[in-house]
Amino acid sequence: MQTWAKRGIQTALVTGGLLMLGTGIASADENVNPDRPASPLDGSLNIPVHADNNAIGTPGGQVDLPAVNKDIKVSPKEVTDKLPAPVKEATEPATGAADQVGAAGADAASQVTEKAAPATEPVGSATEQAGKQVEQASPQAGKAVRGAGEHLAKADKAGAAPTSNQISGDLVAPIEISGNALALGGNAEVENDASQSTSTQTPVNTDGSGTALGGNAVDLDWAAPIQVTGNAVGLFGNASSTNHVRQSAGAGGDIGTSGQGGVLAGNTLAGQLATPAQLTGNAVSGAGNAETNSEVDSEANSGGSIEGNGDGGVLSGTVGALPAAVPVEMNGSALGAFGEAEANSNSSATAGAGGTKPGVNDVPSYIQTSGDGGLGSGTVLQGPLSGPAVFSGTAGSLFGEAEATGSTANDTTAGGFDSSSGVQGVGSGSIFNAPVAMPVEAITHAVAVGGEAEALHDNEVNSLAGDGSFTNGNDSALSGTSMATPVTGPADLLGNAVGVLGKADTTGGGARDAGTGMHNEASAVAGGYNGTLGNNSLGSGNAGTVPVAMPVEGFADSVGALGTADAAATEHKVSESGGDTSTVDDNALLASNAVQAPVVAPAQVFGDTAGAIAKTTAQGDAQNEVSAGGDSKGSGVGGGASGNIVQAPMTVPAQLFGVGGSALSHTQASGTNDTITNSGGDAVTDGTEGNISGNVVSAPAGALAQAFGDQVTALGAGSATGDNLGDHTTGGDVQTAGDGGHVSGNAVTPQALPAAQLFGNAVDAAGFGAGAGTNDVVNTVGGDVSSSGDAGSLSGNLFDVPAAAVVDGFGNAASVLGNAVGAGDNTEVNSVGGNAVSDGGFAGQLPLGAVVQPYQIPLPILAEALAIGSNHSSTTVGNSEPQLNTEFNGKELPANELPSLPVRSMVPGGTPVAPMPQNLPNVQLPELPADGLTGHHLPAPKPAPKAEAPRTLSASGNDPAMASVGSGGPLGFDHMMDDLHGKPYHIQ
Repeated sequence: MQTWAKRGIQTALVTGGLLMLGTGIASADENVNPDRPASPLDGSLNIPVHADNNAIGTPGGQVDLPAVNKDIKVSPKEVTDKLPAPVKEATEPATGAADQVGAAGADAASQVTEKAAPATEPVGSATEQAGKQVEQASPQAGKAVRGAGEHLAKADKAGAAPTSNQISGDLVAPIEISGNALALGGNAEVENDASQSTSTQTPVNTDGSGTALGGNAVDLDWAAPIQVTGNAVGLFGNASSTNHVRQSAGAGGDIGTSGQGGVLAGNTLAGQLATPAQLTGNAVSGAGNAETNSEVDSEANSGGSIEGNGDGGVLSGTVGALPAAVPVEMNGSALGAFGEAEANSNSSATAGAGGTKPGVNDVPSYIQTSGDGGLGSGTVLQGPLSGPAVFSGTAGSLFGEAEATGSTANDTTAGGFDSSSGVQGVGSGSIFNAPVAMPVEAITHAVAVGGEAEALHDNEVNSLAGDGSFTNGNDSALSGTSMATPVTGPADLLGNAVGVLGKADTTGGGARDAGTGMHNEASAVAGGYNGTLGNNSLGSGNAGTVPVAMPVEGFADSVGALGTADAAATEHKVSESGGDTSTVDDNALLASNAVQAPVVAPAQVFGDTAGAIAKTTAQGDAQNEVSAGGDSKGSGVGGGASGNIVQAPMTVPAQLFGVGGSALSHTQASGTNDTITNSGGDAVTDGTEGNISGNVVSAPAGALAQAFGDQVTALGAGSATGDNLGDHTTGGDVQTAGDGGHVSGNAVTPQALPAAQLFGNAVDAAGFGAGAGTNDVVNTVGGDVSSSGDAGSLSGNLFDVPAAAVVDGFGNAASVLGNAVGAGDNTEVNSVGGNAVSDGGFAGQLPLGAVVQPYQIPLPILAEALAIGSNHSSTTVGNSEPQLNTEFNGKELPANELPSLPVRSMVPGGTPVAPMPQNLPNVQLPELPADGLTGHHLPAPKPAPKAEAPRTLSASGNDPAMASVGSGGPLGFDHMMDDLHGKPYHIQ
């Protein structure tokens, strides 16, 4: 480390320590003194406690517990005000001494600052000289660098103002304990209606303008309402609760700081937490009965908006914020052990961390600051976290009965939009944003061990983390940079059933007309638009974003062992991460470049079932909207190494649904999937009259990994149906220009489409298995690529490599000593790349494609196997057909022919490969003599059974089997089997 840097850090630490020490001692006395500034330490603790309507059932009768109402409040002022008079008198001498020590500390700090100031002058002078050199490449950026040098050289003029710093914290945690019933050898019954609300509003404002280490703020606000209500526990007795509770808590307020023209001034560090906690509406029985009916609501709001100012300062106006809106809940569950437990619970929670106020262009903003004309100022760091952690609506039985019904609703918001500015600054106005929206939920499960368990609990959740951002780095050096890593990752376990020596049910039975089970309505959104400016700058206005949308879940799955398990659930889920990325400059150097790498990867297992000596059913219906990132826009007109774009969007839906496994069991699985995904978008930039500007590297990859409607059976009977509807878009068009430029407006675009799908297949051993799947998918990766290079040098050139590898296996059946039926209907449209066109430059394209689709293949071994398949698919690779396009549909291996493999030349525009011979050579076998076997006669051969005419599937889909397979809804095997009775197929 350079000597001047070490001295600078040492000076900051020593000065800050002495200033805070002196200030803290001087502020030890809270007596009113108009000449003494307010204490830099502030905060409060507010904990109201309410307990009522709780009861214990004993053999001698019900005992009602006493009510409790108590407020616990603590603040510095209350502590000093409540000191007894003798203590106050005894502290007066110490107070005077504290004033003297505080003044001495402040004087010492000032001396340290004065002595350290000369060390900054050489640094400022060197920076000013660097500005003159930079000015040759970028006049405006050079002025900014020289300006930063002037700030450093004049840092000795910044006075010390430690008393303007502020450390504050508020904790508001109301506690509600009511409506609980505990039966211990006797009965307990309670009714409860309660309401609790409390709030502490403490805004923070500081001003360190023109100072060193002044106007800084550290603020921690926490709203944490706690509920323990409406629970019923029956141990050798009966417990009953009826419960209605409302609760709210608020803490903190807006924060405003200023370090304008200062050194290490006007900075903010804020932690804003909203964490309502609920333990409500649960029923537990042990050799008794427990019943609860509960309705609860919680609300928590923490902190507010944050505004800073570091204009003309050095390392000033920086804001760091960690808002978190995370409800924690365990509600509405029932556990029956050698007894009956019934929980009917409706719960809701709202959590908000941070607030907004009008900002740039009147956009509601959470954080807004600036570092115009400053050095390393106006930086924003935000890491919001949003989403509940929920365990609700679960029913578990241990040789008893349990029922859990009701609903859960959560709405969480953390952070918001950010804005900053580094105009004419150096290393200023940068934004780093890492929002995470991640609900974690386990809701509506039924687990039965030697008993019965039934769960039906709806869920609704909305989680919002952060928002977009904008910063301005015009006329600056290394300013206006924006980096974002938004993540949405809902992690859910919903509507699952496990039956072991018992019965588990999440379908709702008679409670729902169609027995469709619970419904999940979910939305998780993180981040948004990411915009920067870098006109006339050096290394400014650059942007990078890595948005990730990755919902992970298992729902409507069932498992049974020596029992019964039935599961059903429907859901509509939205997962969004990030948005468009825009960075624009003119006449800049190393500026306004953009990197975007969005990832969309839903990982879902639903509507699947497995049984071992059991009876199981599963029915899952999913609607997904998953997106990450958006368009990438840049500009490098007249610039150097500016306006370049690198993007690598990726889509990988990994889904397993409507799949069944049966061993000595009867199973039925059904899954319906409707998924729309979008990853990234178009890339548009301009490198006209630039130098190494406006170039694009775009590498989208859109993959499919799906298995549905498949059945595996051993010594049992099982059916599986899967209906898949998908629309997947990865990346988009690429457009740039390099007219009049040097090495500008070029594009390299490797575009990949790997896809693997397995559906409508059946494998059976000594049993009966049937699998059916319909697939209707559009998978689009990349698009057209265009540029121009008129009057340019090595500009406007394109190299495009679209590649596809598609493998589908569907409508196949394999059986050993049993019966298997596989039915698959495939309609898919795959396209990767498009046209590659350049005006005035070179455009080269190398398409690569391979499609392999085995379907309608029966494999019987001492058994019967029926395979039914229909294929209506197409794959386009850069507007060309794939070189290898092979279908295996059970007709490729006749007795007297070689396989028919349609193969195109692997070299675009080359000579097609000569077709392989279709017929085997006619070889004459020797004839046996008429009496070649004297004394022996071969038995007359039995007439061969009359062969049925081969049955083919009509293109119109009117075939009775395929009519049901391709119906577009959940597939009914009973209907398919009825249609096939009496047909040439032999079904047992």
